[in-house]
Amino acid sequence: MAERDTVSTTPRAVGIAEALRRRLPAGRVVTDPDIVAGLSHDQAVWAPVGRAVAVVRAKSTDEVQTVVRQRGLPAMTL
Repeated sequence: MAERDTVSTTPRAVGIAEALRRRLPAGRVVTDPDIVAGLSHDQAVWAPVGRAVAVVRAKSTDEVQTVVRQRGLPAMTL
């Protein structure tokens, strides 16, 4: 599936996604709204669902560290 516009188009959200794209290998940062929506919550019906900016498909500890070190970025692991 081809990537479309980021899920959120606020300047901060776009900036976060672009910063991650610059720091990670190609293809690791996913902003396709359908994919992001499907991965933005768990199966707990009582848990609030937020709106993720992107999904990062990290393949190494270094890539996870890059994401976690992105200032002001909440992270959730699956």
